[in-house]
Amino acid sequence: MELHLPTALHEAMRQAAEQAYPHEMCGLLVGAALPDGGGWQVTAWHQTANLHPSPHRHFLIDPSAHLALRRRLRQEQPALTVIGHVHSHPNGRAMPSPTDRALIGDPALVWLVLGVRDARLVDSLAWRPDPTERRGFAPLTLCPPTISREDEKTS
Repeated sequence: MELHLPTALHEAMRQAAEQAYPHEMCGLLVGAALPDGGGWQVTAWHQTANLHPSPHRHFLIDPSAHLALRRRLRQEQPALTVIGHVHSHPNGRAMPSPTDRALIGDPALVWLVLGVRDARLVDSLAWRPDPTERRGFAPLTLCPPTISREDEKTS
């Protein structure tokens, strides 16, 4: 399965995650399921405030912001919906954490995780909840693929 993410949107998320460092950045992904059922297309993202009391280690998206965005999309762009969320892991990799696993609320939502180290993006990975996987998540192919900055060092 794939998550199609335009480069310009990924760049905006990268900037937001780097600016939020050393706190976690978070937001909602807007888009639609691909017609062939093989994944999702992201068409927009909406950065949200991180309401968690420990924002350097956790994120919390305001549920009212999530509901308001869903309502607005139903009224203005009914072909689109909230398909997932994005958050950063300061000083960590873009792998789901045990906390992420514990926070899976809606198994239909995709997760985009940005690993940020020293205020620089190091990797971006997409995931979908999957209770059959050891981590509780199965990887999605991120299209277009983003280059990990750690990969750049070895190329």
